[in-house]
Amino acid sequence: MAVSSAPGSNLPGTMTSAAMAVMGLLIAGTVLSIIIAAKAADAPMAVHAWLFAFAFMAGIMALGQRHFNVTQGHLADDGTGYADGVVKAGAIATLFWGVAGFLVGVVIAFQLAFPFLNLDTAFTNFGRLRPLHTS
Repeated sequence: MAVSSAPGSNLPGTMTSAAMAVMGLLIAGTVLSIIIAAKAADAPMAVHAWLFAFAFMAGIMALGQRHFNVTQGHLADDGTGYADGVVKAGAIATLFWGVAGFLVGVVIAFQLAFPFLNLDTAFTNFGRLRPLHTS
C-alpha cells in the first residue's frame, strides 16, 4: 500500500511511494546484474556483476527491514526526516572557512598595497601567502 504522509507517521508494514520506487529500482538492478553475470565474457566481469547483485539485494533487505518490521513498537521512519545537526555544522564550517580566506586575502592585499608591512619576514611575504589564499 503506497502512503504519502508526514515523516515518521507511517505504520509498520506500509511503504511510501518513494520507497516503492526505490524498491523497484533495486529489484531492476538485481535482475540486470544477474543477467550481466550470466552473460559475462570473463570471470572478473562476472564477479563484479555478482557483487552488484548482492549489493542490490542487501538494499532490498534493508528497505524491507525498515518498512516491514512489524516488531517495531513505534512508528516506522520513512527516511524523509531532516538532519538539522549536520546542516548546522556544515554552515558553521563554511562560514569559518570563508572568514579565514577573506582574512588572508585582506592581509595579502595590504602587503601588495603597503610593502613596508611585510616586516622583512620570509614566512609571511606575498609569495608564501598567495597559495594559502587560493586554496
